[in-house]
Amino acid sequence: MKKAVSENDYKTIQTLVHTLKGTGGGYGFDALTKYGFELEEAANEEAKSQILNLIAELEEYLEKAEIIYK
Repeated sequence: MKKAVSENDYKTIQTLVHTLKGTGGGYGFDALTKYGFELEEAANEEAKSQILNLIAELEEYLEKAEIIYK
């Protein structure tokens, strides 16, 4: 996503986050779906700084995520 942002490739961002929001909740990561929606909206608006902020938040979330197998 960062590469796409640096290239102003908002279509790629939309595609990536569409997948993210579609699969996140199915695996118990509802926050991924939330970030997907927010990133998709920001990409639709070509809001570069908002996208970068959301990517940073998403990275922080993923770094802290703990997977528990049942």
